[in-house]
Parts: sequence; structure tokens; C-alpha cells
Amino acid sequence: ADNCWPYIGLGCCYRDQGEYETAEDLFRKAIAIDESNSAAYFELGKLYNRIESYQMAEDMLRKVIALEPKKIEGYSQLGWNYYDQKKYEEADKVFAGIAGMDIEHKEVELQLYEKFKNAIQTIPPDYDELGEMYRARKKYRQAANVLKQAIIKDSDNKESYLGLLALCYYEQNLINQAIETIRKIISENPTNDYAYSLLANVHMRKQESKLAESYFRKANALRLEKYNPMTRRNYRKLKDIVLQRGIKLVCVQYPMRSVDSLIKMFDNKERIIFVDNRKAFKDAVAETNYNEYFVDCFGGDFGHCTEKGNRLLAENIAQAILTECFDRKLHLMK
Repeated sequence: ADNCWPYIGLGCCYRDQGEYETAEDLFRKAIAIDESNSAAYFELGKLYNRIESYQMAEDMLRKVIALEPKKIEGYSQLGWNYYDQKKYEEADKVFAGIAGMDIEHKEVELQLYEKFKNAIQTIPPDYDELGEMYRARKKYRQAANVLKQAIIKDSDNKESYLGLLALCYYEQNLINQAIETIRKIISENPTNDYAYSLLANVHMRKQESKLAESYFRKANALRLEKYNPMTRRNYRKLKDIVLQRGIKLVCVQYPMRSVDSLIKMFDNKERIIFVDNRKAFKDAVAETNYNEYFVDCFGGDFGHCTEKGNRLLAENIAQAILTECFDRKLHLMK
């Protein structure tokens, strides 16, 4: 009962699902247990920022700064809080202050802030980058507004904007809107393999496995028909360099994707180990859920891995190497 961390963790889960009142109660309970824990104030500040209660967010973040004056998180989130209110001068002052501090990881935050400023100040705006950055920060309303403007004003890149918009809907679990948006991409370009991959992922979330599998197959067939010639050239050049040194080349396919398109890159497959991550990840996701293994969905049918996803990836690669080189089975540590 005297440990605030379970309340903070659970609060983050509810916040990210949009259940803000429940999340707020949990963060408040964590604060009541330990008023000196900056994490509870920080996560509550992020919640208030997300629901646009900016003054309440600022109050929480200033408490974070008071408790942890030598950590970047409070300052950075406060700067973004001002930015989201279009208080650009205040945001600039906060980030300028960060630049003059002896704080770890400040370079990453400062670079991200500069990218945001450059994207929004460009004429015409860099809609693609701005929409992606809002989406990455889970500012879905702002991301959708930017991308919908982009679809109207920059029709040459319509497919790209629709893809990001579909991801915004998918990540909010707005499944029908996601499907509608993906179908617009396919109507614009029936050979867009990314759209079919994302559509497969959406149907997996709906537990429509047969339909999902049909779209996975469609995406894979399209990838087999086309590939970037420069990528193929670089892969083959890398193979020649490695093999000349007497080293086996290990080629690892993305999770959830067939290894066929990777194999097609090479004429001579001798002394190459191809790691197929499709079955391992599809079986794992089917047994639990997509979010157990991926933190996002940037690839359409896959994303950046969670800790659990990275472990599965590493184990699958290790098993392939052991099988091909030593005819042995991987013994996993518990």
C-alpha cells in the first residue's frame, strides 16, 4: 500500500487508452503516497497536456523541476506544453535554458524541438514531418488536423499523408476510420504494399485472422514484384565484402514479413543465412496481442519492438544461426 509505482504504471496504461479520469485518480493516489516522487507529477502533467488543461500541466511540471532540477524531463515537457499552446517565445526560452544546462540527453530534445520549429515554419509547411512528430507524441488531434490540411493542399503526396492518418486512427483504436482511410490509399494506388500490410494489421486487431492473412499475402506478392535497385546493389555488395573475408552473411527479415522478398535480392544464396521472423511473430501476436511485441506500427504490419519483442527477435536470430552453423537448438534462460 505504501508503494506508489504500481499506481503510476497503471495510470499510464489508462491514460494511453484515453481513460483520463481513471488515470488522474491513480496519479493522484501515487502523489498522496509519496509527494517526493517526481514521476507521478510528470505523468500527470503529460495527461493534462494531452487533454489541453495546460495550466494544470504547467503546475505539475514545475513541481517536477523543483524535485529534480538536474533532470531534463521536467524542463522538456514544460517547453512542449508552451509549444502546444502556441506560446513560442516561452517555449524558446525553456529550450534555450536547457541548452545552457549540464544535463544528460539534452541534445536529442533540442534537435527534436528544432525539427518541429523548422517543419511548422517552412512555407509550405512540411506536413509529413509535422504530422509524424505530432503522432509520435500522441497528439492525435493535432496530427489529424495537419494531415487533413496536407491532403487538400499537397495532393502530390496524398498517399503518404493518408498513411500517417490511418496510423493515427489505428493507434487510437478507431478501427472503422482506419479501414476507410487505408481503402482510400488503395484506391489511389492499388500496388501500395504498405497499405495492404496496415490493413492486415487492422484486421488482426479485429481478430479476423483469415481476412488478415489474405492481405498479408497480397502485400508480400506486391513486394516480390518490386524492390529498390539501389538497395539490391548495396545488399549484393555487402555480401561480396563479407564472403571474401570468409564470413557467413546473416540476413534478417522484418518481423511479420515473409523472407521471400529478401531472398530475391541475391542470385547466389550459398553461405547466406536467412532469418525468417514471420512465423515466430505471427504466432506470438496471435497468442497474446500486437502491443505485447510492438510499441508502434510504422511499417504497417510491424513496428519498433517492445522488450518482449526484442527478446523474441534475438532468440529467433540466435536459433537460425545455431541451426545453420552448428545444427543445435537454442536453450533459453528463464
